[in-house]
Amino acid sequence: MPAVDEKVKQQRLVIDQAKTKSAKFLVFAPNLFINILMVIALMFISMIDKNNKFTWESVWSWAFLFTTIILVIIYQITHWSAFDSRLKKLTLNEENITWFEEQEKEIINIINTVEWQNYRTYFVKDRNDEQKVLAWKINIQNKITALTTKTKKKNTDLENEVVSDYQRANLTPDSVLAIEKDIHNRQDGNRYIRRKRALEEMITDAWIAEHISKISIDYNEIDINFIETGDMMKGQSKDKTVKTGKYAKDNAPSRFITTLITVVVSVFTADLIINWSLGGWVDFVLRLMFLTVNIVMGSNYGNVFFTDTDIHNTKSRKKIAGEFVVWCAKKQVKQGI
Repeated sequence: MPAVDEKVKQQRLVIDQAKTKSAKFLVFAPNLFINILMVIALMFISMIDKNNKFTWESVWSWAFLFTTIILVIIYQITHWSAFDSRLKKLTLNEENITWFEEQEKEIINIINTVEWQNYRTYFVKDRNDEQKVLAWKINIQNKITALTTKTKKKNTDLENEVVSDYQRANLTPDSVLAIEKDIHNRQDGNRYIRRKRALEEMITDAWIAEHISKISIDYNEIDINFIETGDMMKGQSKDKTVKTGKYAKDNAPSRFITTLITVVVSVFTADLIINWSLGGWVDFVLRLMFLTVNIVMGSNYGNVFFTDTDIHNTKSRKKIAGEFVVWCAKKQVKQGI
């Protein structure tokens, strides 16, 4: 139990850091909520008429719905575009490229060995079993903690009830045995204690070894492909870069998005120029401010995303490759391989 408690924080940290890129992208969800709130606030400001009176009728108008949808799309696309641009910049940074190449060389030095080719399957199986057992023990330990916390005091008192030294010193042996039997009978009949005993049995190595193949739990699982390639398709770098068409190929997506945003914003601007009003210009300035906020948020998230995926996964692969060296040393001692 103490060993399990000591590893709870470590296991939770590993699970958080082992998220895939697709799962990590869910961090974008709060931004969606924030953007929608900002747009709603902006639209409520826009719904104040010339007499500074709020009109609920405008909420149900097509103009309100159309404007809201367009603004949400603009802000989301802007956020993604800033995020994508920042991610590309980090990926193409020369220092980052050099760092990744150095890490890959160290990983390749291990995975290209005969030992890795012969024993990688056994190593991955052993490591996954170890992580699965740890995750299972943490899960059951948490259930035990929750069960103990939620139960009534009389149940925990019964669980901890024993024959005291005072009773043993002042009662006959037969009386002591009778009391012990009564305690055991009441404990055996207590639902809380039975449930806790069942959970405690499920955390023993003997029980886990018998049921490990049937246990279904989310844990820090790896595979050979992740260690060797990082789950990325490898390509061959070319010494010659063709200039023709490179600009269009590299910038077409971002230029299209920028053009789309420009067209929509231009429509709003043209409307403001033709139908000039102070309130309209205030709305427009606010929209540009929200646009700027999304650019900053998208760029900042690009840094987080790059650190938590590309850099983290590379460090993990290097660490696991190092674990294989230690694993081989232990097996050589025990099995002579």
